[in-house]
Amino acid sequence: SSSFLACDRIPLCSSIVACKNGNYCLNSSFENLDSTEKMVMSYWLGMVFTKLVSERLFDIAWLAHVKRMIDDGSLIPSSGTRRRPDLAGKDRNGNWHVFEAKGRTGNITAKLFSSSKTQSRAVSSIGGNLPETANVCIVDLANIPICVNLEDPPVNGEGGEIWKIETVKFFKNYYCHMIAHLEDKQYDVIELFGLNFAMSKLNICEKFFRIGLLLDIMKNPELAPEFAGAIQQSTSEHDIDRGFFYSLGIDGIIVISDKMKDKEQI
Repeated sequence: SSSFLACDRIPLCSSIVACKNGNYCLNSSFENLDSTEKMVMSYWLGMVFTKLVSERLFDIAWLAHVKRMIDDGSLIPSSGTRRRPDLAGKDRNGNWHVFEAKGRTGNITAKLFSSSKTQSRAVSSIGGNLPETANVCIVDLANIPICVNLEDPPVNGEGGEIWKIETVKFFKNYYCHMIAHLEDKQYDVIELFGLNFAMSKLNICEKFFRIGLLLDIMKNPELAPEFAGAIQQSTSEHDIDRGFFYSLGIDGIIVISDKMKDKEQI
């Protein structure tokens, strides 16, 4: 889930990604990793950039890993196959989408796209309906800037898996890591942009951040679609008045940087 990415994977990914002239690229730290570490980090960066693209292009607020959904009981597949897409996401209109996500530092071939499309189209029904889209998202990490290759092949309406969704479990499990992190760190309630957030400190590569969640969602995660409507769109910008940079997702998760005149303001 994105709360897992936010709490556990942001520190790892931010240690190897730099922002140059407004564009993301790998920094020199990536080259110091061994081959196994590079594979792991490429995998996670593929997930991270797929999350960003799915939110911006498809208004998907809630994107989660399919295996985790199966393990926690929020997704019940009709078969035991392992040839299924990596991610499933729900947009704010209630439609479900699927993604096969990959991060690569080379060897992005037509064969890779073809096999990925097969996996993305392996689902015929989610929650009783056709997937709205079945996407392949291959992230070229070697490119400067990092390049996201997205394809949306036709959805397969026949012969694929049938996925039943346990909606309450899905939303509770989507936010469980974030809620656990905030409770463990003894969160503060802070008002930003007319909304109340539960927020706590997060140390990323020896830099000060705050990470938080819309307070109403924290108290009742199963009602997230209702509360997330208060967020018009995902936003990443500089607040001139307070002097900090923030990124607010349409799932209600927010990250605030240390670019502040007075850290006690938030």
